[in-house]
Amino acid sequence: MALGRAYGGHDAITGHQLTKTLTLARGDDVASAATLTLGDGNMFDVTGNATISGIATKAVGTIVWLQFDGLPTLTHSASFDLPGSANISVQPGDVGVFEEISAGGWRCNNYQNYGSPPLHLATQAEMEAETAARYPDAAILNHHPGIAKGWVKFNQSATMSVWHNVTSVTWNSLGNYTVNWDTDFSSADYVVVAHVLLSADSVQRDTQILGQTAGTVNLEVVTGSTNTELNVDSIFVAAFGDQ
Repeated sequence: MALGRAYGGHDAITGHQLTKTLTLARGDDVASAATLTLGDGNMFDVTGNATISGIATKAVGTIVWLQFDGLPTLTHSASFDLPGSANISVQPGDVGVFEEISAGGWRCNNYQNYGSPPLHLATQAEMEAETAARYPDAAILNHHPGIAKGWVKFNQSATMSVWHNVTSVTWNSLGNYTVNWDTDFSSADYVVVAHVLLSADSVQRDTQILGQTAGTVNLEVVTGSTNTELNVDSIFVAAFGDQ
């Protein structure tokens, strides 16, 4: 076991555990070409700007680190498997980790764009503060201040057709409704936008917000000319704020 004696005669492996620091050899620089031919080593600087479509075979299971000094394009193919099955426009300083998974077939297991910071998952507080260089997953995206926290379309009978974060709409009286939020806002200090669908009679109708709490908003639909409450075919409501 050569690896086990690679450190001045001292055992580097105990059982199946590597017990010493593993130092990878840096090979000679290699010029970019359609097919890279790598020498001895596991770490290489790739110079030049020529398009790269593959790596010549070394041995299945080989892992290499390539740091790019130029601006080549990496071209995805079945034998040069790149993340997302997409070509990569390289920037100087980018680093890719490649594994030979079949004879002459390489897969990029990791690619780091040197000019971009590492991705950091945003917390709720960072999302609400729009902190730079923080990225949300689907569960945290709704906490961004520019995202509607709740919305609904309902008819004059308070029957909802589509909605998000709304448990129900209550019909209070002619043209008067209460929207009940599923997840309450942190306070009553949030923005509500409401509008109505123009009815066949073409009479102008307006919406008025009568009041709101953290968990509800009360609104009415009135004629624009006489301010009289009345029914309407469809009402649209959306709300923005902190939850």
